[in-house]
Amino acid sequence: MGMKLPTLLSLLLFIACSVLSAGEKNRSNDAQKHLFKQAKELIIPEIMFRDTPFYDAIGYIRSKAKWLNIVVVPDEYIEEVEVSLELRNITLYDAIRYLVEVSHLDVRVDENAVVIFVDEEEYWDEEECEEEENWDEDEEEEDEED
Repeated sequence: MGMKLPTLLSLLLFIACSVLSAGEKNRSNDAQKHLFKQAKELIIPEIMFRDTPFYDAIGYIRSKAKWLNIVVVPDEYIEEVEVSLELRNITLYDAIRYLVEVSHLDVRVDENAVVIFVDEEEYWDEEECEEEENWDEDEEEEDEED
């Protein structure tokens, strides 16, 4: 028994889409590999940040690699981050990695850009911590009263 024409066409369309999708993934992976390669080849002679606002620090990094798209996803936390970092003869790749690490942020590499963002799981709201500490103190006071 032969396949009906609509079923055959659907199958061919599915196969064509799968092949195109795989080609897109390969191009995306190639673009990411190219970004990694360039970032690992560029050496920055010296980086010295002392209580530098994060946006100023990333601005300095951008000035060293104008070809690289660096996207910072806006967040209130990032506005408050100050960076202290001293590095010599460091690759662009490692400089970004360390900057993100000391800032308690996260990074991913997309096809055309490095994206820096707040990792919601790691973000620790100081106000919540203070509230929890106060709550713990209140419990201790109640225990002492009993």
